[in-house]
Amino acid sequence: MNPPERKPINLVWLKRDLRCQDHEPLAAAENSTLPYLIVFLFEPSLLSHPDVSLRHLQFQYHSVLEMNEALKSSSQKVHLFYGDAGPVFEFLNQTFSVRQIFSYQESGTQITYKRDKQLTAWCRQNRIRWTEFQKDGVIRGIQNRKNWDERWFEKMESPVIVNSFRQSEPLDFEHPFQISPEFLQPLQVYPKAFQPAGTRNAVAYLTSFLETRGKNYARFISKP
Repeated sequence: MNPPERKPINLVWLKRDLRCQDHEPLAAAENSTLPYLIVFLFEPSLLSHPDVSLRHLQFQYHSVLEMNEALKSSSQKVHLFYGDAGPVFEFLNQTFSVRQIFSYQESGTQITYKRDKQLTAWCRQNRIRWTEFQKDGVIRGIQNRKNWDERWFEKMESPVIVNSFRQSEPLDFEHPFQISPEFLQPLQVYPKAFQPAGTRNAVAYLTSFLETRGKNYARFISKP
């Protein structure tokens, strides 16, 4: 008996870009004819790095919760995984036939750069196209700063993307990268003293800074 044919899909890999609007990878996935999964990974190899704290993980988790609330009216949701990128994407490609991966280019630490180079090689071996969109003025891997400012202005002056999400059949599946209760429990607790997560709060903070809090920013920038 022949194995069942794997369904062709695309993936949107969220990293530091936990929002539903002005999101180029999500827009690219919507513009494709294939169904797609949105994935976010808690990667053990990164969690053990000294620049990661529980506060970071709580903010990420609650940002994902707000995204899923915003996505309720569509068939989409952010799928959470506890696992490193290599094994997770290998599993997804065995379960489905992954054709494209959309993400923003990450400007992180050396460990994330090494991980992404390994994933680039994996994509090449599996004939998967990985498109990394520029998210700000930082462009990873360039040899010099020639024309850097022109590329920054071009990106910053590009139109804001208004994302919309079509209704489609959900891609239901089970996976072995579930988040354990022991890992999840501290993420669910979010101290009120912390800056709240999510797009709505980010917009509120930005608005208050532009309208009131930022008026003396240039004068006080060097005064802790």
